[in-house]
Amino acid sequence: MKLYTSALLLVSSYSVVASVQGTVTPIEPVLVAMYNQDIDQQFYMGKYEVTLAEFQRFVQATGYTIPNKCMVFTKSQWPSPDKPGSWDSPELVNEPFRPVVCIGVQGAMDYAQWLTKETGKSYRLPTIEEYEFAALAGQKSRFAFGEDYEHSDVCEYENVEDSANIATLKLHHGVEYTRSVDCNDGAIYHTVVGMYRPNRFGLHDMLGNVRELTQTCIEYKNGDNKHCSRYAIGGSAWHWQPRDIVKERWTAADFIGSIEGFCLVLDAKELAIDHSEQFKAALLVAQKRERVEHNKLKSLPTAPKGLVTKELVEHQVQLGWDAAHGEGVTYALYRSVLDSKGKGTRQWQLVKDGLSAPNYRDSNPSSNFISYKVHAVKDGMQSKASNIAYTGQYPKLAIGQKVEAEHYFSQRHSMLSKKDELQVVGLSTNADHYTPDGYIPFKPAWLKFDLSSEVSSVVTVNVRMRGAKDTLLEFWQGHHLVARFNGHGGKEFQEVSVPGSVITGADQLEIRSVGNNGALIDWFELIPNHIDD
Repeated sequence: MKLYTSALLLVSSYSVVASVQGTVTPIEPVLVAMYNQDIDQQFYMGKYEVTLAEFQRFVQATGYTIPNKCMVFTKSQWPSPDKPGSWDSPELVNEPFRPVVCIGVQGAMDYAQWLTKETGKSYRLPTIEEYEFAALAGQKSRFAFGEDYEHSDVCEYENVEDSANIATLKLHHGVEYTRSVDCNDGAIYHTVVGMYRPNRFGLHDMLGNVRELTQTCIEYKNGDNKHCSRYAIGGSAWHWQPRDIVKERWTAADFIGSIEGFCLVLDAKELAIDHSEQFKAALLVAQKRERVEHNKLKSLPTAPKGLVTKELVEHQVQLGWDAAHGEGVTYALYRSVLDSKGKGTRQWQLVKDGLSAPNYRDSNPSSNFISYKVHAVKDGMQSKASNIAYTGQYPKLAIGQKVEAEHYFSQRHSMLSKKDELQVVGLSTNADHYTPDGYIPFKPAWLKFDLSSEVSSVVTVNVRMRGAKDTLLEFWQGHHLVARFNGHGGKEFQEVSVPGSVITGADQLEIRSVGNNGALIDWFELIPNHIDD
């Protein structure tokens, strides 16, 4: 009899705290039957990621130990090899219905082997092909719920890097990410399983929450097919914007992290039906409890809009923006100064927080070019930033001058970063992490500079940069192409030179990143070769 993917949920025997005559009773997963017609394969996939409650039984029964080297990522800990943690760290075990993490591929396999021994059924990790089929639920789109190129629907289905995640990482760790999906899923780190809408097969959390470990080896140690060094892994987890389901990703066999978990599969012929409602009833209670916290985070304000500046006398700047909706919302205002002599140019500094009104008069002693942004704040957590507004005098740049990349006056899809004690600017046309294997929406990245030429001239364009071999950068003055060149493809910064030309009159120079590979730029210069007659 064929097993169809649209129904037939088979629940194995479960008890939250059960033990029989001193022995530990294993918790079998809730399973969903499915049939891959393309390869005529029938199997069962766990409806949920394996939870802490299930894994704790394994440890209790066997005394199993895991190396204390997990890259723990929680409210109080940023992942670091210098401060490793364990699967039973307090912040990871305070909710038994979250996915178990910090166990690595070997821990997941050993758990499956123990469950197999205890139940007589051959539980195992899925192959990457089984994961992809289950996660896509038979669809041919990027995700089971559609293409979602704008990342606005994913929060109904998955726990991924969203606006709540961005706000809380700033609060907990002082780290500000600027991009995420365009929605709020209500969770921060990994959350209780099954909180979001299932895919068409009835499976939960196949793309988000935690990444999915598999048994598929993609690289062996020294060609020895008995010792795997890298395993394929699926999903994107709470800390990532979602990538396409079908895209090769891997994890080292000995890596142990806190954004990786697993589901189990079972061959269809081995399933013994044993219905129980206990697991679902206990999970429902946990989900209701967790949903209260999700709803609090979903009430966070969105990014303010309409930030504008007006220069007043004596270095006074009047700022105003559209008011945010909701009670208890305040604002935090930041500025960054373009200082050609300062090492901290463009770094954001807090001007004022706790603002109750959507306006502020800033007394800034500097006449330099200044950027402003504002965040809405509620319960200590900030929204994403508003649009950027500018004021002050932008420094005039000239042909022949070495220009630091961070001295732009406007930008799109760029970010400041530190590399080898240098401040550089990164450009990326694929800031939303679309896979190179499929369609990538065109989102050009650029930097603009107030740089003009008094004469037309042949120039040599020098750039200190790092980028892939097929990274393409273009320099433009208005409609005039100054120069075009490819990245060198190295891992270190290098100076790259190409011939070009400038024209008289244009007052802006624009550096564009063309294609879907990013680049890091330290500085550039346009050196005249000769002046046209």
